[in-house]
Amino acid sequence: MKHNITIFSTLLILQISCSPKPIGDQEAIKEEIENREIKRVTKAEILGAASKAGDQIAKVAQSSLASVLVEKIQSEGVSAAIQHCNVMAFPLVDSVATIYDAEIRRVSTRMRNTEDKPDEIESEILDAYEYASENNLPMEPNVQEISDRVILYTKPILLSNPVCLNCHGNIGTDITPENHNQINSLYPDDSATGYKIGDLRGMWSIRLLKKNLIQNMD
Repeated sequence: MKHNITIFSTLLILQISCSPKPIGDQEAIKEEIENREIKRVTKAEILGAASKAGDQIAKVAQSSLASVLVEKIQSEGVSAAIQHCNVMAFPLVDSVATIYDAEIRRVSTRMRNTEDKPDEIESEILDAYEYASENNLPMEPNVQEISDRVILYTKPILLSNPVCLNCHGNIGTDITPENHNQINSLYPDDSATGYKIGDLRGMWSIRLLKKNLIQNMD
């Protein structure tokens, strides 16, 4: 990627040539010029970088949550996993967000936690995914520019692990009455049951800063 020197940089060069400066000052000015170089990238390239970054972040976030919950179920049972998810799900996602300097959310129209309620933009995308799911159409990740500074990456979340049915399946068959009572005590407004394998559970919503995407380009 070629870099273009800004007008500010050009003025600095003229200033250097017109007035003698100590060696130390010249090095500082050179560093300032290099720091102000601008990468010229197209919108398509930015969206491509957002797609790649979003794929990686969603994969890490999903695997982090799933591995912790499966381990908890195997070691301490479903009841312990329900309690653990209530306490640890958001910190786990937030830790991934911090690593990637991104805003990461799981959103759904059938929420368990009210924090997962989609905003207006997310609702429109979720509607499209739900339509695709109901009509057996492909559901692919999506990237779009939502402001001058932010790219939104979304990816459908499909219920694919049978272990998840212990908390999100059918009450009385997949979910025991005891576990259902525990879920209701932690999430009084829960509507995230009745799922089966392959159902659309919701989507990852990841907001990425354009400046970070550009800085990380080769």
